[in-house]
Amino acid sequence: MEHIDDTFKEMQQQMQQLRETLDNQKIINENMLRKSYRRDLNSLRSTSSRVPLLCVVAIALAWSFCETGFSVPFFIATELMMLGCLAGSLLINRHIPPLDCNMVTAAEELSKFKESYVNWIRVGIPMLLFWLSWMIAELFIRDFPESFRLPFICGSATGIVLGGCMGLRLRRRIIISAEELLASLQSLKETM
Repeated sequence: MEHIDDTFKEMQQQMQQLRETLDNQKIINENMLRKSYRRDLNSLRSTSSRVPLLCVVAIALAWSFCETGFSVPFFIATELMMLGCLAGSLLINRHIPPLDCNMVTAAEELSKFKESYVNWIRVGIPMLLFWLSWMIAELFIRDFPESFRLPFICGSATGIVLGGCMGLRLRRRIIISAEELLASLQSLKETM
Protein backbone atom coordinates (compact mmCIF):
# COMPACT_ATOMS: atom_id res chain seq x y z
CA MET A 1 0.00 0.00 0.00
CA GLU A 2 2.85 2.30 0.84
CA HIS A 3 4.33 1.59 -2.59
CA ILE A 4 1.11 2.75 -4.26
CA ASP A 5 1.13 5.95 -2.15
CA ASP A 6 4.73 6.67 -3.18
CA THR A 7 3.88 6.04 -6.83
CA PHE A 8 0.85 8.29 -6.51
CA LYS A 9 2.92 11.08 -4.90
CA GLU A 10 5.55 10.72 -7.59
CA MET A 11 2.87 10.97 -10.27
CA GLN A 12 1.50 14.11 -8.60
CA GLN A 13 4.97 15.67 -8.57
CA GLN A 14 5.45 14.82 -12.22
CA MET A 15 2.05 16.33 -13.06
CA GLN A 16 2.99 19.49 -11.15
CA GLN A 17 6.29 19.74 -13.03
CA LEU A 18 4.43 19.22 -16.31
CA ARG A 19 1.96 22.00 -15.42
CA GLU A 20 4.81 24.37 -14.56
CA THR A 21 6.58 23.54 -17.81
CA LEU A 22 3.39 24.12 -19.81
CA ASP A 23 2.73 27.40 -17.98
CA ASN A 24 6.27 28.55 -18.79
CA GLN A 25 5.76 27.58 -22.44
CA LYS A 26 2.48 29.51 -22.51
CA ILE A 27 4.18 32.60 -21.04
CA ILE A 28 7.04 32.34 -23.54
CA ASN A 29 4.63 31.91 -26.48
CA GLU A 30 2.50 34.81 -25.25
CA ASN A 31 5.59 37.02 -24.93
CA MET A 32 6.71 36.03 -28.41
CA LEU A 33 3.27 36.88 -29.80
CA ARG A 34 3.32 40.26 -28.05
CA LYS A 35 6.80 41.08 -29.40
CA SER A 36 5.71 40.05 -32.89
CA TYR A 37 2.57 42.19 -32.57
CA ARG A 38 4.60 45.22 -31.46
CA ARG A 39 7.11 44.77 -34.27
CA ASP A 40 4.35 44.39 -36.87
CA LEU A 41 2.46 47.38 -35.48
CA ASN A 42 5.57 49.56 -35.70
CA SER A 43 6.15 48.32 -39.25
CA LEU A 44 2.54 49.18 -40.20
CA ARG A 45 2.90 52.62 -38.63
CA SER A 46 6.12 53.21 -40.59
CA THR A 47 4.68 51.98 -43.89
CA SER A 48 1.44 53.91 -43.59
CA SER A 49 3.30 57.12 -42.73
CA ARG A 50 4.71 57.13 -46.27
CA VAL A 51 1.32 58.08 -47.73
CA PRO A 52 1.06 61.48 -45.97
CA LEU A 53 4.71 62.11 -46.79
CA LEU A 54 4.03 61.47 -50.49
CA CYS A 55 1.05 63.85 -50.31
CA VAL A 56 3.30 66.59 -48.91
CA VAL A 57 5.79 66.01 -51.74
CA ALA A 58 2.96 66.23 -54.31
CA ILE A 59 1.70 69.45 -52.73
CA ALA A 60 5.17 70.95 -53.00
CA LEU A 61 5.62 69.85 -56.62
CA ALA A 62 2.21 71.07 -57.78
CA TRP A 63 3.61 74.58 -58.22
CA SER A 64 5.33 73.32 -61.37
CA PHE A 65 1.93 73.32 -63.11
CA CYS A 66 1.75 77.11 -62.80
CA GLU A 67 5.35 77.42 -63.95
CA THR A 68 4.64 75.46 -67.13
CA GLY A 69 1.53 77.43 -68.10
CA PHE A 70 -1.44 75.60 -66.60
CA SER A 71 -4.26 77.73 -65.24
CA VAL A 72 -4.38 78.97 -61.66
CA PRO A 73 -7.75 77.22 -61.02
CA PHE A 74 -6.15 73.90 -62.10
CA PHE A 75 -3.23 74.52 -59.76
CA ILE A 76 -5.60 75.39 -56.88
CA ALA A 77 -7.73 72.31 -57.57
CA THR A 78 -4.59 70.15 -57.61
CA GLU A 79 -3.46 71.61 -54.28
CA LEU A 80 -6.92 71.12 -52.75
CA MET A 81 -7.07 67.55 -54.02
CA MET A 82 -3.68 66.74 -52.51
CA LEU A 83 -4.59 68.50 -49.24
CA GLY A 84 -7.74 66.35 -49.15
CA CYS A 85 -5.64 63.24 -49.70
CA LEU A 86 -3.27 64.34 -46.94
CA ALA A 87 -6.15 64.96 -44.53
CA GLY A 88 -7.76 61.64 -45.47
CA SER A 89 -4.57 59.66 -44.95
CA LEU A 90 -3.93 61.35 -41.60
CA LEU A 91 -7.50 60.59 -40.49
CA ILE A 92 -7.11 56.96 -41.55
CA ASN A 93 -3.72 56.63 -39.82
CA ARG A 94 -5.16 57.80 -36.51
CA HIS A 95 -6.86 54.39 -36.31
CA ILE A 96 -3.50 52.65 -35.83
CA PRO A 97 -3.71 51.70 -32.15
CA PRO A 98 -0.99 52.65 -29.67
CA LEU A 99 1.21 49.87 -28.30
CA ASP A 100 -0.32 50.03 -24.82
CA CYS A 101 -3.90 49.70 -26.07
CA ASN A 102 -6.05 46.80 -24.87
CA MET A 103 -6.71 44.03 -27.38
CA VAL A 104 -10.40 44.72 -27.95
CA THR A 105 -9.85 48.40 -28.71
CA ALA A 106 -6.78 47.60 -30.83
CA ALA A 107 -8.79 45.10 -32.90
CA GLU A 108 -11.62 47.62 -33.40
CA GLU A 109 -9.22 50.37 -34.44
CA LEU A 110 -7.27 48.09 -36.78
CA SER A 111 -10.52 46.96 -38.38
CA LYS A 112 -11.51 50.59 -38.99
CA PHE A 113 -8.02 51.30 -40.35
CA LYS A 114 -8.15 48.37 -42.76
CA GLU A 115 -11.70 49.14 -43.88
CA SER A 116 -10.77 52.77 -44.53
CA TYR A 117 -7.79 51.73 -46.65
CA VAL A 118 -9.93 49.28 -48.60
CA ASN A 119 -12.60 51.93 -49.25
CA TRP A 120 -10.23 54.84 -49.96
CA ILE A 121 -9.84 53.71 -53.56
CA ARG A 122 -13.54 54.46 -54.14
CA VAL A 123 -12.75 58.12 -53.55
CA GLY A 124 -9.27 58.21 -55.05
CA ILE A 125 -9.99 56.73 -58.49
CA PRO A 126 -12.86 59.11 -59.41
CA MET A 127 -10.84 62.06 -58.08
CA LEU A 128 -7.83 61.00 -60.16
CA LEU A 129 -9.95 60.54 -63.30
CA PHE A 130 -11.51 63.99 -62.86
CA TRP A 131 -8.08 65.55 -62.36
CA LEU A 132 -6.62 63.75 -65.40
CA SER A 133 -9.55 64.88 -67.56
CA TRP A 134 -9.01 68.46 -66.47
CA MET A 135 -5.26 68.24 -67.10
CA ILE A 136 -5.79 66.89 -70.63
CA ALA A 137 -8.41 69.56 -71.31
CA GLU A 138 -5.95 72.22 -70.12
CA LEU A 139 -3.31 70.84 -72.49
CA PHE A 140 -5.56 71.34 -75.50
CA ILE A 141 -7.48 74.48 -74.42
CA ARG A 142 -4.46 76.52 -73.43
CA ASP A 143 -1.88 77.63 -75.91
CA PHE A 144 0.81 74.98 -75.38
CA PRO A 145 3.15 74.30 -78.29
CA GLU A 146 2.80 70.90 -79.97
CA SER A 147 6.39 70.10 -79.02
CA PHE A 148 5.32 70.33 -75.35
CA ARG A 149 2.03 68.37 -75.46
CA LEU A 150 3.20 64.97 -76.66
CA PRO A 151 6.24 64.68 -74.36
CA PHE A 152 4.13 65.97 -71.45
CA ILE A 153 1.40 63.42 -72.13
CA CYS A 154 3.93 60.59 -72.47
CA GLY A 155 5.76 61.64 -69.31
CA SER A 156 2.51 62.05 -67.39
CA ALA A 157 1.21 58.67 -68.56
CA THR A 158 4.45 57.01 -67.51
CA GLY A 159 4.37 58.76 -64.13
CA ILE A 160 0.73 57.88 -63.56
CA VAL A 161 1.23 54.21 -64.43
CA LEU A 162 4.39 53.87 -62.32
CA GLY A 163 2.95 55.92 -59.45
CA GLY A 164 -0.33 54.00 -59.61
CA CYS A 165 1.45 50.64 -59.50
CA MET A 166 3.62 51.77 -56.59
CA GLY A 167 0.63 53.25 -54.78
CA LEU A 168 -1.49 50.13 -55.22
CA ARG A 169 1.42 47.99 -54.08
CA LEU A 170 1.87 50.16 -50.96
CA ARG A 171 -1.89 50.02 -50.32
CA ARG A 172 -1.89 46.25 -50.64
CA ARG A 173 1.07 45.89 -48.27
CA ILE A 174 -0.67 48.10 -45.70
CA ILE A 175 -3.91 46.10 -45.94
CA ILE A 176 -2.05 42.77 -45.62
CA SER A 177 -0.13 44.11 -42.61
CA ALA A 178 -3.39 45.16 -40.96
CA GLU A 179 -4.87 41.70 -41.61
CA GLU A 180 -1.79 40.03 -40.11
CA LEU A 181 -2.01 42.25 -37.04
CA LEU A 182 -5.67 41.37 -36.61
CA ALA A 183 -4.71 37.68 -36.79
CA SER A 184 -1.97 38.27 -34.19
CA LEU A 185 -4.48 39.91 -31.88
CA GLN A 186 -6.80 36.93 -32.35
CA SER A 187 -3.93 34.56 -31.47
CA LEU A 188 -3.11 36.59 -28.36
CA LYS A 189 -6.75 36.56 -27.37
CA GLU A 190 -6.92 32.78 -27.72
CA THR A 191 -3.82 32.21 -25.57
CA MET A 192 -5.24 34.17 -22.68
